[in-house]
Amino acid sequence: MRLSAIAIKLLLVGLAAAGLINISLLLEQYQSGQIDQQLISTLYQNNPTYFYYALFSVAIIITLIFWQILSRKPVKFYQRFHDIDSQALDNNSQLAHDFYKAALFYRAKYGHRRYLRNIVKHFDFFYDYHNYALTWIDEVVGRCGSRIIPEHFVLAAITSGHIGRVFYHAHYASGLPASNLKANSQLLFHDCAESIEIWSYHSRSPLCKVQKQSIKLQTAHRHPNYISAILAGTNPGERDKIMVELRFLTQSSTNSKQQRSEAVAKHMLHEFHKWLKKMSRTRSRFQGDTGIEVSEIVSNDSIYTTPLIRHLEQLVYRKIDAFYPRSRLPITDANIPLDALVLCKGIGLLAISEKHEQGEITYSGDPIWYQYLGDDAFELKNPCLQAKLAKSSLSTLLVTHNLTRWPITSLVIYSKDEANLNMAIGTARLQCHVMKLNQLERWISKHQTHPEIQFSQNDITLFNSILEQNQNLSGVV
Repeated sequence: MRLSAIAIKLLLVGLAAAGLINISLLLEQYQSGQIDQQLISTLYQNNPTYFYYALFSVAIIITLIFWQILSRKPVKFYQRFHDIDSQALDNNSQLAHDFYKAALFYRAKYGHRRYLRNIVKHFDFFYDYHNYALTWIDEVVGRCGSRIIPEHFVLAAITSGHIGRVFYHAHYASGLPASNLKANSQLLFHDCAESIEIWSYHSRSPLCKVQKQSIKLQTAHRHPNYISAILAGTNPGERDKIMVELRFLTQSSTNSKQQRSEAVAKHMLHEFHKWLKKMSRTRSRFQGDTGIEVSEIVSNDSIYTTPLIRHLEQLVYRKIDAFYPRSRLPITDANIPLDALVLCKGIGLLAISEKHEQGEITYSGDPIWYQYLGDDAFELKNPCLQAKLAKSSLSTLLVTHNLTRWPITSLVIYSKDEANLNMAIGTARLQCHVMKLNQLERWISKHQTHPEIQFSQNDITLFNSILEQNQNLSGVV
């Protein structure tokens, strides 16, 4: 795809250049000091083919300029976040805040299509929460229908680890004296596990929270410009009564003209009734699409697992004796790149680091590897060098328990189908084994050449007991 686009552009540039050169040579034959209407008319009469070819060339150049502008990718954005992954976003709240803030402003500035092409489709995270968060940003900005973006609401919802459903079509009347909101200010209602949060477009925190089971909505009165309703409930923390008057405006936009229609207000009020009823039945964050706790994603394999873990589950008792995902390993240092520990007869212990990058990956023993995505190229830190940290930490833990009978082998595995690995000749020898996930089973079969390396049931029980002690792996090499 990358080569075909470049080839087409080069072909068009060549055609345009040939046309402009031809027309310039013809103009020199007339020995005129300036290009005027008479010269153009003469050129057209004497050489109509070349004249149209010149116009065609100019059209090609203009098309290429617009093509380049429209297809331009956010290189600075990619360079700033090219090493980002699910684990980094989960462990570093400031990084998550900066990443999603940059994505939000990109969506607001460049619109749905470019955001979908350059941001949503570019980043593909292991944990679907982050993929959903990028899509949710697009939905919120598109549904708000306002030049004002609720920045604080979007970032607070995402970085809290919980994204709930949102209702957009209610406006404020009264009932929140501490908020200093003006009448008819647009509100956002956010569904959380046990309560409904009420936000404005400018507030840095929820204006209030209402316990779901206590919510009551009652129509108050009609006005030519709106239908008002009273939302009553209880604050989930302080148990204080809350009464907020809402307005559902009788205006709709048709063909860029504001038209007054009470049917619109009635429809929005009815939709809000339905929304509250549906939210009241949602008690768990894992029902429907009400959102996910990031910490629970990381620690609970039954909810979200990576491709590596799913593949290892299929190899147990067939190619491997046992495995321990990162969530069961005593790791507190986020810099230790150890995603799974595998017990494999005939080989020993496999310390696996799972990588999520896709595209063309050129690797060697050098400190820098290269990733090619479309027309862009990025530098990657050699993960084999990072894997030495995991191997050293694991060795320290095993020595502490006198478990040194098995050799430790480091593996770097790319689990995305879209990743293509190309080994290059570097200045240093490759420090560990590098492969795609679909090559792992064949690699194990090929390397199970030491029959004296075995794992008994007592050995596996001992490993289980060690991991249950939660002794942290050290990050010191």
